[in-house]
Amino acid sequence: MPKNDSNLESDENLLNRWYEGDSFAFNLFFNRHYNKVYSYGIKRGIPHNDMEDVVQEVFFKLHKSIHHYEKGRAALPWFFTIVHNTCIDWLRKNISVLNKNTDLPEELSKIEEDTISDEKLDKVEMILKSMKEKERSLFKMRNVEEFSFKEISIKLGKSEVSLRKSYQRILSSIKNIVSEKK
Repeated sequence: MPKNDSNLESDENLLNRWYEGDSFAFNLFFNRHYNKVYSYGIKRGIPHNDMEDVVQEVFFKLHKSIHHYEKGRAALPWFFTIVHNTCIDWLRKNISVLNKNTDLPEELSKIEEDTISDEKLDKVEMILKSMKEKERSLFKMRNVEEFSFKEISIKLGKSEVSLRKSYQRILSSIKNIVSEKK
């Protein structure tokens, strides 16, 4: 029986199904990540009135590059590389307009330095794959979906205190893995 509940099916499965021609899988992926893409661009300094176009561009680029998605690879780091690079491209093209119309955050010059390299992406994927499913889920809810501990607590039916402790252990574990790899 195919999974139709977008909350239960992994992003990886949705991308695999979409790659195989299932347009419903694309709709689920789009609906799941639209707000995250929108928020990501706003946080990077793209004005609200331009974000709709940027979001469309992100999903257009995703559609054009779906054949590059490697089955078994973590979907979100790959997808957010597209999101990040699309936002950077938009900012580069529109920086003169932004300079005239808004006060740019000082961080704008650092955005180019933050481009995710394949090496960093591989390291993130390795760390995510090494986590238990519950840890990975908590990490994604907190960092990718940007849920508060209260929201996660409601969703998972666990206390905020235990979630915070679990999250701190996850971060500590990640720091240990990263420091070992250096």
